[in-house]
Amino acid sequence: DKVCSLQRRLLQSWVQAELRRRKMRPLAIGFLLVGCGARTELDWSLPNDGGLLDTSNVGDTSVDAPDSSQDASIRNVAVGISEDTILYLRDGEVFSWGWNAFGEIGDGTNNDRHVPTLVSGLHLVAELSASHDSACVRLINGVVECWGLNLSNLRAMDGGGGDLHQPFPIGVTDATQLSHGGGNTFCVAKNDGSHTCWGNRAPGLIPGVPQIGLGTPIATPAFDHATSVATDDSFTCAIFSGTVECSGFDHNGELGDGRTPDQDPKNPFKNSRAYLLPVIGVDDVAAVSLGTNAGYALRSDRTVRWWGAMYRPGATPGDLVVVEEHLTAVDLGLSGVIQIAAAGGHVCALLSDRTVTCRGLNLFGQLGDGTRDSTTNFHPVPGLKNVTQIAVGFFNTCAIINDTELYCWGSNAFGQMGNGVAGSAQLTPAKVNGL
Repeated sequence: DKVCSLQRRLLQSWVQAELRRRKMRPLAIGFLLVGCGARTELDWSLPNDGGLLDTSNVGDTSVDAPDSSQDASIRNVAVGISEDTILYLRDGEVFSWGWNAFGEIGDGTNNDRHVPTLVSGLHLVAELSASHDSACVRLINGVVECWGLNLSNLRAMDGGGGDLHQPFPIGVTDATQLSHGGGNTFCVAKNDGSHTCWGNRAPGLIPGVPQIGLGTPIATPAFDHATSVATDDSFTCAIFSGTVECSGFDHNGELGDGRTPDQDPKNPFKNSRAYLLPVIGVDDVAAVSLGTNAGYALRSDRTVRWWGAMYRPGATPGDLVVVEEHLTAVDLGLSGVIQIAAAGGHVCALLSDRTVTCRGLNLFGQLGDGTRDSTTNFHPVPGLKNVTQIAVGFFNTCAIINDTELYCWGSNAFGQMGNGVAGSAQLTPAKVNGL
């Protein structure tokens, strides 16, 4: 069994916790999961395809503070999936529903929401990023606001504390691009090409910040001039001139540099590095997405290279077994891919015919094929056509149809389907009403 001791415990925890909390909610599940974030913004898809965000007026520091008269200039949609919360961006406003233990709904309460709920006070939102139990948005004027689990102590600057139950400005005012934020870590690119990151600083997760700790926004020179940045709970990757470089942990080859991962359970931090090195076997990269111990690079020719590990359920409940491990990038076996999205143990691709195909863990129906059977092969998601964006979370998957309708599937333990009811998993795509 090649799964290192630390990662095994983490992966076991999320399965066992999901089963337990159908009857009882744990108090700290957000700290136990790996790679829950998902994001579907421009740099996750190849250019010149419909359904992408219009960023032509984004990041201009001359833009005035948001006001209602500017709402007509926002024409974008996106979906983000936190641990058990789904967030939807439409025409500059954000709606959220599902789990709300740490304020990730953003409505000022800790009450779960089973239908889409408007996040009040947010207007002219250009990008949305969701992670474990928190979310951040970038407004068209470059201001960044966040809410949810307060791992990064963002309220320290105003003397507050605790979780953020409503959107809160974090002090970044000139952002031009918001990264994927898996593992409660977020980064932004700024007008001058520099990057700033905040949140969970596990060893090597933010290059140049090797210590364990939490923190408010910090300059990250290692990412300067990167095309885009993606973060997971254990590693971080960035695109530089078509190549991918990663730092952080290396449990099962997720750094992609050809090294044999260190499986010493007595020293889980030993194989972490706090500097970037290129992933071997990738070039001409347009976008990158990260799942649990695996990276996926979408190339300009619409093929995908991937590295790291793929899992299947083990013989005992909560156990996961590595079925593939690649220390350098290999071909994923798909063509005509225009967007790739990964989180946790599954990955989905949006193809040029506007259909979706997925593979990986399926314990909660997150593959959308009508079963709970995990698979190492890609299977089409039935009933979906004219898809313009996809998003993947640990327990859920969503697809935007024609930039107007949202379909989701997977866990519904906390009302993630948005249909007013929390309960059984949704094994096939279902339309989210009320948007």
